[in-house]
Amino acid sequence: GQVRGQREVGVEVLGRPATLAAARAQAGFSFADPPRGEPAPDEVRLAPGLRVSYLWREGADARMIVTQFPGRAGDPALLKKLAGGATRIDRFSIDGDTAVWLEGGPHVVLFVAPDGLIREDHGWLAGNTLLVDRDGTTIRVEGALDRADAVDVVRAMPASPSSEG
Repeated sequence: GQVRGQREVGVEVLGRPATLAAARAQAGFSFADPPRGEPAPDEVRLAPGLRVSYLWREGADARMIVTQFPGRAGDPALLKKLAGGATRIDRFSIDGDTAVWLEGGPHVVLFVAPDGLIREDHGWLAGNTLLVDRDGTTIRVEGALDRADAVDVVRAMPASPSSEG
């Protein structure tokens, strides 16, 4: 299975499997817990300093991936560059956070890293992508979801525990 090998490589790039507690300790940035009301992710993957990802699997395939990384993806100048690859791109707001909806994927995502440099990150799943800027961390939801479902996923992700209570 050549194809399967390539698929696995894609997931490897997300980082190594970790527990949520280990990801919290080692990520180097604050990120939201997995969405409430969804089954627990099949995997948490950590690339320290780069990204934390939650994967839900369906058989060998990833059904949905939620990735969080430090940086802002909602910058209008970056969206212009992005729009070339997307069949449709919408910029809107979720509870005051800038959100970007991209249809037709997977996408390369450009974002402004905390050091001010523009970096790019690659989408993993064909389908649609929702990007949300939340306090300097970007949440990316990918999968066979419509916009309303993707927004629900983000809304179900509580802000980092330190800010609760």
